[in-house]
Amino acid sequence: MRYRRLGRTELVVSDVGLTARALEGLAPEVAGATLQAAIAAGVSLIAMDARDSSSDLEPLIASVVGIERPRLTIVGVLDHLPPAADLAPEVAAIAARFGTSGYLDVVAFPQAPTPEHLAALADLRDRRLVRFTGLATSDTEAAIAAVEGGNVDVLVAPLNQPGRDRMRTAVQAASDADLGVVLAGRVTSGGTLRDERLAAALMQVSRGHGVSAAHALVAWGLTETGVTSVAAGATSPAEAADLAEASATAPLPGRWIEALRGAHA
Repeated sequence: MRYRRLGRTELVVSDVGLTARALEGLAPEVAGATLQAAIAAGVSLIAMDARDSSSDLEPLIASVVGIERPRLTIVGVLDHLPPAADLAPEVAAIAARFGTSGYLDVVAFPQAPTPEHLAALADLRDRRLVRFTGLATSDTEAAIAAVEGGNVDVLVAPLNQPGRDRMRTAVQAASDADLGVVLAGRVTSGGTLRDERLAAALMQVSRGHGVSAAHALVAWGLTETGVTSVAAGATSPAEAADLAEASATAPLPGRWIEALRGAHA
């Protein structure tokens, strides 16, 4: 596994991460074993939906990571930007689900925080509940505006969303501003292959490289300019190990990258 600094933060993360959303609905023992397999393979970045609702994932992750927590980076992705007055208690409640000393390394919002939100985040940092601020979006204009405003440290962009090409300008802008860039998506063998054109291109790449289609998709994501880490989903220990191996995959030939981009547009 290779490791990179996450933009201008002091966090050093694995270039292949794990999206926890794929663990939802799995039997607890399978979800736990999958998470353990990813960490054993060197994964140190975990992206998870931090919804303001009860979930079994937070305590599961907390119990599995145990003493490994200091070397892991947890990116909590919110599906809404709460009112500034509600931000601190909401994020504090999410952090608390990781235990009495729980915290989020990055809290990522779907839109840029306002000055009032930034003030609330400063309080959360003082309380050591949050370390850095992120933006999780597929809206290029919103991402560029947030990057240019200097209000975020990390950009979380989609990994397998059709039309990902549209985000390249925002990813490049984030990279130029020394922001960390994470591509995240619920990528499993089944979910990846819903688009027929992309499926055909991925199967061609995977056969040529001797890897799974999901592995090929992660390896492709790692070739994107400015990307720090690709957080993909796994639903079994074997799949977690397979995705982690994408870190060591030789760069995909240019003709295959262009074929994937064409199928993904």
